[in-house]
Amino acid sequence: MQWLSNAGSLGILAAGVLAFLRGWVVSGAAHARVLAERDRALDLVYKQAEIAERALEQLEQERRKGR
Repeated sequence: MQWLSNAGSLGILAAGVLAFLRGWVVSGAAHARVLAERDRALDLVYKQAEIAERALEQLEQERRKGR
């Protein structure tokens, strides 16, 4: 960090640009996009779990009728 304070405002600007390029800092839009993708993925997981649960219940009912 010593080099940063010695470089002054140009060094701070360069560090900021480097942080964005390396992905250490992300924009608000990118963050919002990732959160939306996560929410969609979780919705799909929950829907698939519900479908699997209903399928298992149906299978159990069919097995009980067959006995």
